[in-house]
Amino acid sequence: MATWVILSRNNVGKAYVGGVTRFGPDVYIKKARILHAGLCEGSSDLIGIREVQITPDMVGKTIGAFVAIEVETKDGRTHQAQRNFIQTVGNHGGIVRIMRGPDDLGECAWIG
Repeated sequence: MATWVILSRNNVGKAYVGGVTRFGPDVYIKKARILHAGLCEGSSDLIGIREVQITPDMVGKTIGAFVAIEVETKDGRTHQAQRNFIQTVGNHGGIVRIMRGPDDLGECAWIG
């Protein structure tokens, strides 16, 4: 049986939203409020779910496991909030990876 993974981009950040008024090249936001996007500070770049086959003592059911993949450049560093998120997901049975390039796909053969 093939293993599947569903991943989505998780953009984390803040932006102002509200009523937009344009004056030439300028944009003004009336009654501005902050929109918080993404799961939480430090959450991974790619998040999703992976199929997991449960052992026979659990009636052989298939369930999904949370997947968190942090994408960094070759020399990029994770900051403390990212390391905390990765550790928390891993400690609770999730699947976590830090990927720095295409060569890292070899250790994540279940992606693709």
